[in-house]
Amino acid sequence: MLKRLFLLLLLVVSSTVYADNTEKVVNDVMNAYMEKNDVPGAAVIVYKDGKPSAYYFGYADRETKKPVTKDTIFELGSITKLMTTLLMAQEVDFAKIKLDESVNKYIPTLPATFSNITMRSLATHTSGLPFKPPADIKTRAEWEKYAAEWKPDHKVDADYIYSNLGIGLIGQALETVTHQNFNQLYRTKILAPLGMQPIALTVPQKLDVFYAKGYNVDGNAVPPETLGLFPAAGDMKASVEDMGKFLAASIGLPGTPESIFYPIRMTQTAYVAVGETDLGLAWQIHEIDSKHIKSLLKASNELGLDIEKVSGVYAEPKFDGNQLIDKSGTTSGFKTYIAVIPSKKTGVVVLTNRRTNGNQVVAAGREILFKVNGIS
Repeated sequence: MLKRLFLLLLLVVSSTVYADNTEKVVNDVMNAYMEKNDVPGAAVIVYKDGKPSAYYFGYADRETKKPVTKDTIFELGSITKLMTTLLMAQEVDFAKIKLDESVNKYIPTLPATFSNITMRSLATHTSGLPFKPPADIKTRAEWEKYAAEWKPDHKVDADYIYSNLGIGLIGQALETVTHQNFNQLYRTKILAPLGMQPIALTVPQKLDVFYAKGYNVDGNAVPPETLGLFPAAGDMKASVEDMGKFLAASIGLPGTPESIFYPIRMTQTAYVAVGETDLGLAWQIHEIDSKHIKSLLKASNELGLDIEKVSGVYAEPKFDGNQLIDKSGTTSGFKTYIAVIPSKKTGVVVLTNRRTNGNQVVAAGREILFKVNGIS
């Protein structure tokens, strides 16, 4: 029904003209994904050989027919976690945090039951903490009461358990160490150095006009989302153009500030193995040899909310720029994806303003990246 709408509203802005199939690949994959999932709007940024191109589809607001443009602001969901762990890696670089120190060192108010949980285990989702605290916990006092009574069901580094709570604690630790609130940290240590707009956790009033409307799995418009006590796990918002700058830094392209370049490499280093997937600091890392390509293109091939056994913790963590390094994000009204292959100077960001079931946006983003780079 909406196929012609998407085709007609496709806008393309490119900083370079490619003599290849990038535009066709992005158009074909995204039109199919959006038609299948009735997605109102989307934006895709692709870097190939270190050069960017951007593609805009459909509506930022279905009711008013406002089109997606380079200025459209999307909720990033769990892509926020990449920026949170980047902030932590910067503090590791400054010797203010150690990855294998207990979180209790940085949040002294936590009870002794948290003492075996390290900053690394929080960032790799191997802390044993649940996905989130009970829904009735709304205040810091209620959280501290819950924490005092919490008993772990899993040993640290034994199981992968995706945890917004764990990443949220990294945010609280960073505020304690730096004496800055999280919005300030994002804006001064990531957004400003990369030349991104100062949006972070909250959209400034003057930019609110660019905030896309989000739509839930039923296709209904939903209000902006917030994670309350733990915003470091998923509350970032960003314009499409700004995400292109973060993508360039995530690839490690020339011009990336040193204060970003080395810490982001730290976050993309493999620390833990879970089956055939390695875990960086919030990033997931995958081999992309011929054995794995087909399975990576399946929407189910991403570690999510299911509990998985940890198969190993690397004694000497190493960065490998030949791997596919990626992360998806979800809010009540948005679905997002980012991926890089640093050695190829390539990467992709896919931002959409409808929450869809499963991880089909992951499969779409990977298909774009692989086809553009001739990976099969």
